[in-house]
Amino acid sequence: MAQWDAFISYARSASTLEAQRLQTAIQTFAKPWYRLRMVRIFRDDSSMSANPALWSSIEQGLREARYLVVLLSQAAARSEYVANEIAWWLRHKDAASILLVHDDGTLAWDRQRNDFTANSDCVPAPLRGAFREEPRWTDLSWFDAPGSAGPADPRFAEKVADLAATIRGIPRDELVGDDVAQHKRAWRLAKVAIGALSLLLIASVVASIVAIAQRNQVQRQATALLARQLAVTADSLLGRDLRRAQLLAVQAYRTEANPDTRAALLRATLASPALRRFVSFAAPISALSASSDGRFVAVGLDNGEVHSWDVATAAPVARLTLAHRVLAVGISDDGQVVAAVDGTSTQVATAGGVSSLVTPAGASPELVAVNPAGTGIVICSDTATDRPVTLVDLAKRSQRTLTNTVEFGPYALQFVGNDEVVLSNPGAQRRTFPGFGLVQSGNFNYGNHETASRISGDGRFAAGTNNAAEVPVWSTMAERDPPARYAFVPMANATASALNHDGTVVAVADATGIHLATVQQVDSPAGFGHSVDPPRLFQGTTQVNPDGLVFLGTTNRFVAASGADLSLWNPDSVGRGSTSTAIDLPSGSMAAGSPSVALSSDGTTMAIRDGDRARLLVTAAPGRSGNLSLDYTPQAGYLAVPVWLDASTVLQVAAGSDGGTPGSALPDLPNGVVGWALGRPDQQVLAVATAPDAASVLVVGEAGHIERRDPRTGVVQSATQVIAPSDDKKWFDAAVDQSTATVALTPAFGSELVVVDAATGARRFTVAQPGDTVSRSLFADGSLWVRYNSGVIERRDPTTGALQRRLAARLSATGTGELAHASGVLAIPTDQGVTLYDTSSDATLGSIETPQGRDDRRRGSTLSADGSALVTVYESNGEPGSTGLAVTTTLAADELVGVACRTSGGSLTAADWTALIGPDVPADLTCR
Repeated sequence: MAQWDAFISYARSASTLEAQRLQTAIQTFAKPWYRLRMVRIFRDDSSMSANPALWSSIEQGLREARYLVVLLSQAAARSEYVANEIAWWLRHKDAASILLVHDDGTLAWDRQRNDFTANSDCVPAPLRGAFREEPRWTDLSWFDAPGSAGPADPRFAEKVADLAATIRGIPRDELVGDDVAQHKRAWRLAKVAIGALSLLLIASVVASIVAIAQRNQVQRQATALLARQLAVTADSLLGRDLRRAQLLAVQAYRTEANPDTRAALLRATLASPALRRFVSFAAPISALSASSDGRFVAVGLDNGEVHSWDVATAAPVARLTLAHRVLAVGISDDGQVVAAVDGTSTQVATAGGVSSLVTPAGASPELVAVNPAGTGIVICSDTATDRPVTLVDLAKRSQRTLTNTVEFGPYALQFVGNDEVVLSNPGAQRRTFPGFGLVQSGNFNYGNHETASRISGDGRFAAGTNNAAEVPVWSTMAERDPPARYAFVPMANATASALNHDGTVVAVADATGIHLATVQQVDSPAGFGHSVDPPRLFQGTTQVNPDGLVFLGTTNRFVAASGADLSLWNPDSVGRGSTSTAIDLPSGSMAAGSPSVALSSDGTTMAIRDGDRARLLVTAAPGRSGNLSLDYTPQAGYLAVPVWLDASTVLQVAAGSDGGTPGSALPDLPNGVVGWALGRPDQQVLAVATAPDAASVLVVGEAGHIERRDPRTGVVQSATQVIAPSDDKKWFDAAVDQSTATVALTPAFGSELVVVDAATGARRFTVAQPGDTVSRSLFADGSLWVRYNSGVIERRDPTTGALQRRLAARLSATGTGELAHASGVLAIPTDQGVTLYDTSSDATLGSIETPQGRDDRRRGSTLSADGSALVTVYESNGEPGSTGLAVTTTLAADELVGVACRTSGGSLTAADWTALIGPDVPADLTCR
């Protein structure tokens, strides 16, 4: 009789694809190559024979299964079959063996009622009240979300590992290790094959040519296998160890340059754009502090070493070495003065050298702070009977120790300016320096099981975490209850937290990454107990050391210590491989479209048409020198997307301000611009494309006029018209193929794409999908790419319209959906940013996130002619003083290697390779 390890319950109408992928992934996770599957999963479509007794077959599967996996969705909540399956399970088995997978809809737990919340619309009725305590569920709601890569997304393997570990009864870490081990075993098998073929080469001189060929083939296969293993391992580390992920991706590309390793390299450098760089040290980081202006960081290590780091540079500087593990460090604003304590001694490094400071006999110095000017130091020590405080005036070369001033050992010690110091303990004190007179005090006190955060830079606020989602923030100089502020941070096993300079932002590090949340006033509408914006999650490093988070100065930049690695983060960064510049691109009118951008052939200069289609802005692309700069508003009707005739000449076609003479030059043309009007006012120009011989341009208007004109004069060479099959007879979008012989037209009101002959207007074929509407199209790499409003993108034969491929992920865009292409790369704008697709391998390369604060801004993107860079321009937000933004992101593999190596803080070590890849360590692991 068949036995099942798990039974998948799901709604066919909504979750069939997810159920299929989940079944396959769980059955084959950490599977040796010679095994068909590791576990047996019952899913109705794949597991039932042709049995007319449907429920009997399902009931038998339920009876024989050890676990019930329920895919929670809005459809599942309404499904009679799902409800019956769950009800049967609860009658005959225990709810503890039910594994929940969140597919879609709203899902939350009400801790007061100890049940799912009333607005959890994806929970089948039998599950309500079924659990004695809050169950854990696996989140797959992102699986078919816009921009998701589905089963190719590294998050999918992480979620499958969670489920497979429970079903198989194996610890998750061990199971994930087994999965990676399969790659290692395959590599060892390849080496055995190489050795065997080498022996054959020696044994048979007659067959030497054949043997050499065979050996080379196996070596190529082994190299390809190693490159794939490196790329897969790099992807698996993106969310938790981005430093080593980048280094492994570089090694993968160096081992074999192919679309897969290039994609891994691109994903690694695009991941977590807020992460700026890593710095690695010889021992775990035990103490961390920053100057008040945020320019310098002091780092203490387990081995007693103390370093200072100018965050604008790449390398830290060794300053002093203590005998024991460093407990605390402090640093001045100029980075010259660094002080450190290790529980037995205190040392200070200045421009003049290193010296020791005297603390009371028998005292253990535990905390130290340096004022911004570097003229004062405060040391808090501990003895059997007292907590003495030592005040050091470096300017006067004097020090004194006070006793009986601090009742309990302080949790935090820091200067606020040069003349005041704050001690935070059960209560808080603000005192003068060097007099140490009491200025202000408070009764603030941490609660049970709360771990103290770093207090705000101004010394006014402190927070504590105990793994609850609501983080209380107290005023240090007031009563403890109620807290002055709150932040909402869902967390799991938090290890460190910190407040920014004024207590308005809190950072919390936990097992999933680093959360940044806005701190709310308790009485604000978005305060404690109310709905608040979710915190931003920054991934790329986990296991942040205790007290290993520090904000830098008055910015929201911060550093995080994880083991021996220090990482620098800037929440407003556009990415490690990106360069940005402010541009004058105001927000267009409500009826306006998105801005468009075109790059010169050398990739140095960008021509931007604003969203109102009235202005041409030409300037250097970010990070490039540029060879033309101008700002032109011709008052000549709607402007077309600009076209570069050469590296320093832009063609600007306009509809015209009146009937005029077709082809008449635009007024007051600046140097570097060729421009003429069509003589069709109030009509938009949908496309302008240069012929391969550059002797003509094809111009397509919204009324269906297709004209071939002289690019310099605008004189018409030939013309035809295609009337749109819609009430207003207008077209919304047009795409021209590389030969300018074919045009694909999208109607303003209609669902089909019409492909016509550019010379005659004769219809060649149409493309349509029932229930969907074509939004954009593009001719590229011998195919016609069709984008639908639903997010579906198809690759079709450009001569017949036959479907060649449908992209796996749905890539939706509520704003511009204009596709761009160059050198085998397709740029697909989405609501989250831009997804890059390799047209030769038909694989997603990666995604570029929209910069912070630009999510709702209209934008336009294009690729350089050689596909080495993506340029995106964003409108301003319309507020006074706001500007537009232009961002250049490098896609060139050699530049990506440089970015990864510069920001990873070193190279892979032999220990890294052995732990992640296997025992055969290459002789050269240098990242370069």
